[in-house]
Amino acid sequence: MWVLAVVLCCVIAGPSAGQMTRNPPPDKVPDDFPKDCPIIPKAVIRDYLPAMKNRVKIGNILVLETPLTQDEIIAFYRKELPAAGYTVLKHPKNVNDLLEASKGKVRLVLGVVAAHQGANPSTTYRVAAVNGKY
Repeated sequence: MWVLAVVLCCVIAGPSAGQMTRNPPPDKVPDDFPKDCPIIPKAVIRDYLPAMKNRVKIGNILVLETPLTQDEIIAFYRKELPAAGYTVLKHPKNVNDLLEASKGKVRLVLGVVAAHQGANPSTTYRVAAVNGKY
């Protein structure tokens, strides 16, 4: 559980404030992210960064953007995670809550970061994948 608490902080807070160097976002889901993790069709990758605990990498965080609403994102993952063989461990109860799922030694934590209004509304969300060996 303590690992999850750390990942949840990473999912919500993102990289440390002192991090200065940023790589451009990848154009596809990186190879070291779980290949069976469902991704919303046409979602745009905005960032990819390590999930850290005490400066030790415990997994990766994929940041995506989609025109879907928070409710649509959660509905997608509630349906697609079990179809991909994941067990949903925790369903969000409010807008600030996270969805958690596991499969084997991999645990996924999904959180919606921000919803943008305007002419081209979009929602940014993060999926953190943590390997159970940590």
